[in-house]
Amino acid sequence: MIHAFTIPRAVCVIAGGKYTVEIDAESAVIIEVSASLDNPDWQIIQSPFIRENAVTTGFRQRFVLGEELISYQQTTLVDIYEKEGFEHTDENSLQHQ
Repeated sequence: MIHAFTIPRAVCVIAGGKYTVEIDAESAVIIEVSASLDNPDWQIIQSPFIRENAVTTGFRQRFVLGEELISYQQTTLVDIYEKEGFEHTDENSLQHQ
């Protein structure tokens, strides 16, 4: 699976991984992708300004696709304000009613 996107602050993420599927207790399909600065296949590309001021060092995303629920969780790792490894996590879900 591949997930590619560009963030308006001049960061491009090309995340991916081997297509492996796990089935959880609710029979949902779980898919995970990731990208990092040091991965030659799934990379994070940034403008010079961002590389010098707020480097995105990693990205991972997990999708859960079920019969009644679709959800995601994604975490971005950023070196910013002289702190390494700041984690920003975003998650959301859509439940069938």
